[in-house]
Amino acid sequence: MNRRDFLNLTTTITLAAPLGAGRLRAGTLDYRPGVVSQALLAGRTVLVDFHAGWCPTCLAQGRILDTLRAGNPGYDRQIDFIVADWDRHRDGAMTDALGVEKRGTLVALTKKGEVGRLIGATQTSQIKALLDRALSASV
Repeated sequence: MNRRDFLNLTTTITLAAPLGAGRLRAGTLDYRPGVVSQALLAGRTVLVDFHAGWCPTCLAQGRILDTLRAGNPGYDRQIDFIVADWDRHRDGAMTDALGVEKRGTLVALTKKGEVGRLIGATQTSQIKALLDRALSASV
């Protein structure tokens, strides 16, 4: 590959990467009004991820969630993962109702209420503990 082709390829990859950054992970729902309450009324446990595609903390949390979910299929069987785009929903009714003030917040819920919450946590052990609490609450 010559230098010009290499530079064109790396520029294309660099510019295209942010376009995919906001895409949802497999098995994850995009937040829209009513989606959380519908899942809770159906008896599902929910993990709401207040995420911004440009936020390094959010991206780290996403990678950890992907790894944990791949390692334990029970998470996806028992928990509905919902991503609320921070830039679109930070001033929304659900964000206010849950008292979420920062992006990078993960909130686990059942119809009985909040199971747990993490704000800005990027340690695998903390996120796993939250998922495990949500999983045990779903039974």
